[in-house]
Amino acid sequence: MKFLIAEDEKETRLLLSEIYLSHTVLQAKNGEELLYLYRREKPDLIITDLDMPGMTGDQAIREIRYSDKKTPIVVVSNYDREEELKGYIQLYVKKTELSGFSRKISELIVRPDFTKRQKEIFVLLKEGKTSAEIAEQLFISQRTVENHRQAIRNLLGIENRKSLLSINI
Repeated sequence: MKFLIAEDEKETRLLLSEIYLSHTVLQAKNGEELLYLYRREKPDLIITDLDMPGMTGDQAIREIRYSDKKTPIVVVSNYDREEELKGYIQLYVKKTELSGFSRKISELIVRPDFTKRQKEIFVLLKEGKTSAEIAEQLFISQRTVENHRQAIRNLLGIENRKSLLSINI
């Protein structure tokens, strides 16, 4: 996966980058760099602040959305402007709420053709949970979890459990 993080505060940009060390992480410090890297690199996910010098994050988001409606965009900001960006973004996170950020991102970028239950199971598998633990947590049988695991493998076109767990999202 390729992530593009746009944030004018270097410390916050580095913090967000560290969450995804096993992925390609591109960094921009303003809206102009965000647009340039977006066009050049075609990231799988964009994480951006709104209030940046020069071109703002919301200006860049609107420009990206003009030609690309599919790339997930997450806004991380101190300001509550979620209402005015509805339809442009998939997730709005306050900077003070970054503790659950990684799980929210995992849930966001799981393939859209997964069912709701498959998404839940896939995220829990990526967290290292066993089928028995997932079954207990979701109040379903272990056999049902195994059936969903197989359906997920089929959708992803992979043969075995090890390959399923090695997929990075």
